[in-house]
Amino acid sequence: MRVLTADETGLVKVWQVESRKLLVTHGLGHQSRVRGVRGLCWGLASDGTSPDYSRVHVGRENGVVEDWSVSHTAAKGKKLPASATVNQRSQREGCPASIVSLHALPGTASEADSPPTMVACSATGEVRVAPCDAAAGEGSSFKAPAPVHTAIGRGGVLATGGQDNDIKVWDVATGQCTWRAKNVPMDAKLQLSVPVWPSALAPLRAAHEDPALTALLAGTAHRHIRLYDTRAARRPRQTIDYGEHRITALCVIGGGGGSAHTAIVGDAAGELTALDLRALRRRRRYGEPGGGAVRAFAVHPTLPVFAAVGLDRVCRVYDVSGGGGGGGAPLAALYLKQRASRVLFCDEGRATPDGAIDRAAAALEGGDDGWGSAEEYEMGAGSSEEGDAEESEMESEGD
Repeated sequence: MRVLTADETGLVKVWQVESRKLLVTHGLGHQSRVRGVRGLCWGLASDGTSPDYSRVHVGRENGVVEDWSVSHTAAKGKKLPASATVNQRSQREGCPASIVSLHALPGTASEADSPPTMVACSATGEVRVAPCDAAAGEGSSFKAPAPVHTAIGRGGVLATGGQDNDIKVWDVATGQCTWRAKNVPMDAKLQLSVPVWPSALAPLRAAHEDPALTALLAGTAHRHIRLYDTRAARRPRQTIDYGEHRITALCVIGGGGGSAHTAIVGDAAGELTALDLRALRRRRRYGEPGGGAVRAFAVHPTLPVFAAVGLDRVCRVYDVSGGGGGGGAPLAALYLKQRASRVLFCDEGRATPDGAIDRAAAALEGGDDGWGSAEEYEMGAGSSEEGDAEESEMESEGD
C-alpha cells in the first residue's frame, strides 16, 4: 500500500506503508505556511467518474491550485526498490483566499462531452469551477455565505458549512443553492437556540448510489453528530451528542470489507472512534488518543483499511475491524516530521486485500516500533539543513 500525505509547509510525500519508506518528497519551492496544502484529491479518468491515480490536484493556502502527475514503480528485488516520481503539469489561481476543499467532479450531465471539473472552495465562500485540464479554458465562480470551514463535493453538487453558517448544497454548474439545512428546535430547558457550526462533512452513501449527495453525515464543533436526508427535510433526521471534544474529521466506510453503516469520527483531542450509524452509538475506539487534532481521513478504494493524519505529525493506518495491530492499534505509523493536513490512498493492493493487511501487521510485529529510522524520513534531494532550520523557525513562530 502507498499513501500520499500533505502538510502545512507545502510538502507532498509518497510513502510505502509496509516498509515505512519515504519514496519521494515534492514541494516545488521553499517550505512556507503560505504554501501549505489545504486540498488534495485524485484526478478523474477519461470516463469522468473513476479516479485517475496517476494525477493529483493540490490546493494551497494561498489559493493556488496545482495539477501533478504521479507515477509508481513496484519493487523488483533488492537492487530495484519501489519508487515514485511526482512532476508538476500546471498551476493556476484557484481562489483569492485560503482553500478549504478541492474536488474533481464529473462534467455536467446536460453536456455529453463536458470535461471533468475541478471545484475549489475558499474560507471566504468563493467557489471556483474550472476544467481539470488547464488548457481547456476558463471556468466560472460563485459566492457562498462565509465563513466556510468544511465542504465536500460529489457529482455536480457541493455542500458547505461553517460557524453560524448551516449546511447548504450548491449546484456547481449554475451556482444556485438547491438545499439549505435548518437548525434543530430550541433547547427546551434553556429556551435558547442550539449553536450552529458544521466542522466536518461526509457522504453517507457511495457515489454510484447517491451521485446527488442527498444523504449527508455532519459533525459539529459543539460535539453533535447529525444525519441529513435532503430529499425529505431540512432538519436532521437524527442527531446525538458525541464525545467530549470538537469533531474535526469524518468518513463513512463502505465496501472493501467495511460496513456501510460505520462512520469513523476524529476529534480535536486526536481520538478515533467507530460509530454505528444504525444505532448511533460507538462501536470501538482505535488506539489511544494522539497528540493533536485529527485533520483528515482516507479510505482505501478496495482494502478494509483507512488512514488518519493530524497535528501529531504521524500518519496511522488502521484495519477497519479494529484488528491487525491488536486492541485497535494501528497497522503502521509513519512519522511525517511536519503537521499533516491531507492524506490519500493509492490503489495498490487490489488482488490480495487480506494478504496486504497481514503483511502490514507482520511488519509492525517484526521488531519495528513503527517509527522507522532517521534516514527514512530525510526530506529528499529537494531539502537541506537550511530547509530544516526554516521549518523549525516557522513552527516556533506558529506555536
